[in-house]
Amino acid sequence: MSVLLSAIICLGSCLGSSDDNNTVYYKDTAVLSFTLGAVNRYYTSTADDGTQYISKETYSGSQYKFYIDQVNREIYNPDSLPYGTDAKHLICTITTKNSGSVGIKSLISDTVFVHSTADSVDFSQPRHVIVYAMDGSGARDYTVKVNVHQQKPNDFVWTAKNTSENFQNLTAMKGLVCGERLYVAGSDGISGSLYSTALTDGDTWTRHIPDNGLELPAQLYENIAVSDGQLYALIDGKLWGIDGDHWTELGTPSLQRLLGSGAGWLFGIATDGTWVESRDGLTWNATGLDADAALLPTQDVSFATSALKTDNNASRIVMTGNRAVADYPEDKWSVTWVKVADDDAHDGMGRWMYCPTEPNMYLLPRMRQLTTVAYGDGILALGAEGIGACTATAFAQIYDSLDGGLNWLTDSRFVMPSGFSSNGAFALACDADNYLWLIAGGSGQVWRGRLNQLGWEEIQRVYR
Repeated sequence: MSVLLSAIICLGSCLGSSDDNNTVYYKDTAVLSFTLGAVNRYYTSTADDGTQYISKETYSGSQYKFYIDQVNREIYNPDSLPYGTDAKHLICTITTKNSGSVGIKSLISDTVFVHSTADSVDFSQPRHVIVYAMDGSGARDYTVKVNVHQQKPNDFVWTAKNTSENFQNLTAMKGLVCGERLYVAGSDGISGSLYSTALTDGDTWTRHIPDNGLELPAQLYENIAVSDGQLYALIDGKLWGIDGDHWTELGTPSLQRLLGSGAGWLFGIATDGTWVESRDGLTWNATGLDADAALLPTQDVSFATSALKTDNNASRIVMTGNRAVADYPEDKWSVTWVKVADDDAHDGMGRWMYCPTEPNMYLLPRMRQLTTVAYGDGILALGAEGIGACTATAFAQIYDSLDGGLNWLTDSRFVMPSGFSSNGAFALACDADNYLWLIAGGSGQVWRGRLNQLGWEEIQRVYR
């Protein structure tokens, strides 16, 4: 017989002999709430001289809500406590129905100890919390799981995949995610190629050769895009739908370039030089500009799309790129344009808005093969060496914009993988699981990385 249960039975017997006939003893009970008190967290800090030491902070555990699954009798916090939390010494308050008594089962035996809000409990592993009815007739056993992050949220970890000889001769590349596969379109300066790997793999690559004998041009990487789960390519004025080795001719739109995509739209340049957009790749309409078309990029064009926080039905599309070096040799910075795609709007799209380059802004260097991807709350940008009047070193840093492409800063969370090597060509893409993929020309290196906090799962919060 456990310590607590014996105590409850004795207490019930004493109460039963009382002359107070107004006392009511309830047969049912349950846990109604579980709340943590003050919690200690330990983490490593670095002094100015580089010396590392352990720091301690105390925070209120009550800000982390615990959910109670009465059917499965589980209690847990869907939002994990911060990394470094001392889960071995937690103070908690447990509220019960009908004033049921609470006990906590030992970790090493069947003994159940009376719970006290003054004593800390080791919740570094699941614990059994038992609540007893007032009349001692029954009890409910709950499993309490206190979730604590086991990773530092802002650590970005790169993992090296197998080096692939497929990319060693490529001098220009573009990465795209379509469905469950990562595609890399490349050029060796003479002809084009297309490879893919499963997003769960990254070590084994398949080369896709059109089953209709279509020859892939060197400019394929500049004329390929993904929209609504369909991979498109523009070759010699014809638009093709790609499904592995199977290429289907979709039509002959009057296009000279297929630039990219965003928010379910395709973007291109018509044969007359007009910038156009399309939903299906067949019907193209001119897009509006709020500034001189001479400010539009003509090379290294990249699109990054993210949802607007103020409107669930609207997306912000940020376009970056470079103007031709021959025409604008003095440019030091890339150019950035932004537009909003709104599903509730009549035509679905707004105009492209030019982002000015003010002297006090943090601008994005004019780098060869400049590529951007939406990531987390911002946009990441990476490029090879500077072109024109830009003297940036290739792959010196990853840039991050948190204001929709206006300013580009360095972020200590995002660094290049150690040992990265490239001939200047690379492909950068992001998948639905928030993994960044980086493939290097020359070395053939394949890297995959993710910010820890973007990989954390959401635990069920509501039971119906």
